[in-house]
Amino acid sequence: MEKALLAIYFFSLGFSTAVCFFFRRRHEFPINSIWIYLGLTFAMDAYSEYLYQIGMKFQYLYIIYGPIEYFLVASIYYYHLKNKFIRRVIPISILIYAISSLIYGLILKYETHYYIFNLRGALIISLLLIYFNELYKRNEIIDLKNEPIFWISIGNLFFWSGTFFIMGLVTSLNKIDPKIGTLLFSINPILNIFSYSMFIKAILCKRKLIQL
Repeated sequence: MEKALLAIYFFSLGFSTAVCFFFRRRHEFPINSIWIYLGLTFAMDAYSEYLYQIGMKFQYLYIIYGPIEYFLVASIYYYHLKNKFIRRVIPISILIYAISSLIYGLILKYETHYYIFNLRGALIISLLLIYFNELYKRNEIIDLKNEPIFWISIGNLFFWSGTFFIMGLVTSLNKIDPKIGTLLFSINPILNIFSYSMFIKAILCKRKLIQL
């Protein structure tokens, strides 16, 4: 079951990367750069899985990659959000998160990335909720099925909100029963697959506005 989910996960990530690359010309920056984010994620996950299989530590990779991922995701919202104050806060949040990851990984020397992962999730959820709020208040009719950032936000919402609880529970359950913790963690690839399918939907969109 675990190996099957892992195989499906890597296939979905690789497929979404390829689709986002081949259809990148349909959109402007930063939507046309989604393939870079997905490609880096594929490379990092593949290498960490390799280290896991040969019995080497790999958690530090996620601590290093965390600020890169947050920078890439936050940049999407930076270019789409209208609130000037939030746009000023986003670069500051990227810097603070990068410093927090450095302290977490190098100074505190935590081997698990769950806590810093959940901090990243909380930041991304905050950004997408701000986007949804702005979307609700816009004085124009939006064809949501052709709104890329909407589908990206749907994927991010399901993934980050889901993993927020999974990561916390797994950390606690691993201390009690590692088997249950592993079983619960198997939900994570499913959330990833859904999220990557939303990236595919986003890159295939053709945005159309109907002015009131």
